[in-house]
Amino acid sequence: MTDLAPERMAELAMQHEQYEFEQDVDKIMATLVDQPVFEFFPQGFRVEGRDAVRKMYERLVVSILPQLDTRKEVQTRDIKGFACGESALLAEIEDDFVFPDGSTKRIRMAATVHFDGEAIHGETTYLDADLATVFDSVLWTPDFIALPGVSKVFP
Repeated sequence: MTDLAPERMAELAMQHEQYEFEQDVDKIMATLVDQPVFEFFPQGFRVEGRDAVRKMYERLVVSILPQLDTRKEVQTRDIKGFACGESALLAEIEDDFVFPDGSTKRIRMAATVHFDGEAIHGETTYLDADLATVFDSVLWTPDFIALPGVSKVFP
């Protein structure tokens, strides 16, 4: 892995995130290495490889990511912490999230974005209990868990 300046990591991560908010899976995938790896906690799932990660994003862009969009009319996002290492950055975020039942709650999450050169190798994401329930209903369904490249990090 190549060391990146913190400013460059932030720039690459923000571009990736912008594509998420634009719901453009092709552009999202273009920011990733050939064999990306994403992990989610507390669920303990790993999604690895281009096919599985693409399917993950196809689900996320229509259900969860629009609710976290920084282009909202009223900005509710608060970056509580931000740190960089040699090939990763960590962001801790709070935001108002509109849940499927129409309720709005303040959610908390932290994500470490891992880099390999100028591409994102993957992310390790930690979700609070409320947001984790939404991910459970979107991603961790029997049909998604059965996909090649989706596995449990721990039993």
